[in-house]
Amino acid sequence: MRKYNYIFISIFLFIITFVPFALRLKADKLEIYPAIIFPSGATIVETSNDTVTTRNIEVWAIKNGWQKIETRKFMGTIPHWYFGAISQTHFGLKKFNKKVNLPLINQKLIWKNTYNDASVSESKDWIKERLAILGYKKDSFAIKHFTIKYSISQKKIINKELIKEKLYGLH
Repeated sequence: MRKYNYIFISIFLFIITFVPFALRLKADKLEIYPAIIFPSGATIVETSNDTVTTRNIEVWAIKNGWQKIETRKFMGTIPHWYFGAISQTHFGLKKFNKKVNLPLINQKLIWKNTYNDASVSESKDWIKERLAILGYKKDSFAIKHFTIKYSISQKKIINKELIKEKLYGLH
């Protein structure tokens, strides 16, 4: 009888860990919090013999030419780990609507931002204030997505490639 208890416990553990894993495979945003499978975060890092490849999102603005702004400084009192989600929803400056199909339960998850004239104006004011506090021009900023390759043996960046760039006007 004890042998069957271990089998039932194993099946139970498999089921409760498989569901979050399946959701995570479907879309990053479906990872259950607190994370059971990926406690270090939802980011997957590619590795090979001597290199680690990761992605990074950066904020750029104009101060004597285009310059990178440190994410923590740009976000101010907002925790910096929200930057990725906020940038994916275009800082509330554009309508955002993403649908994720969940075929196992025959449902759709809709992820969208609140978008109206008041929210756009509020977002623009907040961004302009952050840029002014940091000494940058308040009329525009850019979000740049990079793929970065690190050399483990050399302990330095060996390649940084721009994947996508989005310019936002704040007029």
